[in-house]
Amino acid sequence: MDWKEVPVTDTRAMHDHFTVLSRAGGVPLRRIVIADSAMDAAETHRTHYPEGEIILVIDHQLSGYAHCAGDDGLALHRWS
Repeated sequence: MDWKEVPVTDTRAMHDHFTVLSRAGGVPLRRIVIADSAMDAAETHRTHYPEGEIILVIDHQLSGYAHCAGDDGLALHRWS
């Protein structure tokens, strides 16, 4: 394939936006994280804010769904 035939921009999504809700010292925090998955978003949040207890990770691609934090990781839940 000739390089001139290759599109300049790739329309495939390389990452998603997640909202991570956490609590640090009793103060609620909300951060937007760009990551490949909810687990990656949670891990990125833990890396930058280790004192924050993650409550919820909201996937902006899955409207109406959230990943709720628990002792065994994140579980996907739907709200109405």
